[in-house]
Amino acid sequence: MGQLLRVLVVLFSVVAAMASATKPAEPTTPIARTASSGAGFDATWSAVVDVFADHNWAITTIDKASGIIATDWMNAGADGERFADCGSAPMLHEDPIEARFNVRVKGDAADATMTVNVSFRRTRSLPDRTDSHVVQCNTRGVVEALIQDEALATARRATRRRAIATDAGVAPAD
Repeated sequence: MGQLLRVLVVLFSVVAAMASATKPAEPTTPIARTASSGAGFDATWSAVVDVFADHNWAITTIDKASGIIATDWMNAGADGERFADCGSAPMLHEDPIEARFNVRVKGDAADATMTVNVSFRRTRSLPDRTDSHVVQCNTRGVVEALIQDEALATARRATRRRAIATDAGVAPAD
């Protein structure tokens, strides 16, 4: 009888944990954000690389010819909840939210566009961590905007400095 009671308690715990979970809200922002930089390809490319370096995000793929910069899954840190909606599962153990970035820069010497895609996920498990599963999360659009805003501002500043130096007859510093 004791064994049956233990099985029923575990089964009830699993059912309660699953019943208390909610799925992420439907995304309210586009999955990919594209913006014109108002700067050339080289300035935009350098600015995106700088943003990743400034935030200490490890780049796993960098190919200037194709304009691709990507990362592997990494801990989104304290801002994970601000960046993504993973729903809730109060009865389950939740690992920190993870993010994976993919940025594409296209353009020429006069103008470039930057498209930012970010995927989020979170691993959930029973309190004893014997069974786990990965939940795909929805972006809130925050980190995509952060990457674009920082990179575009940097690229535009670099373009203005280059134009001022050129107008003054000085070789621009890179």
